[in-house]
Amino acid sequence: MTELTLLGEEPGAALILRSSRRQPALLVQGDTLYIATRAAEELVQELQLNGSEDARHGAVEVAETLREWLASYERMMNAAHLDLPYAE
Repeated sequence: MTELTLLGEEPGAALILRSSRRQPALLVQGDTLYIATRAAEELVQELQLNGSEDARHGAVEVAETLREWLASYERMMNAAHLDLPYAE
């Protein structure tokens, strides 16, 4: 089993070090991740109406990454039989 060491924390996030890794990881609360994902999706919609192609492309990449992380979080919460801290 991998040990975790808490290196620091702030509202909505924590810095942890797994014994199997050299570099620490950022642990983000699920509701914080959900809010960031929704904000990125809203930005993409706004840029589709009023933004440059480069801005749209960058926003889409960010939104897709956040969606993937959120989907991973939701799968793991489901596998652990835990309720999500937000409602769709």
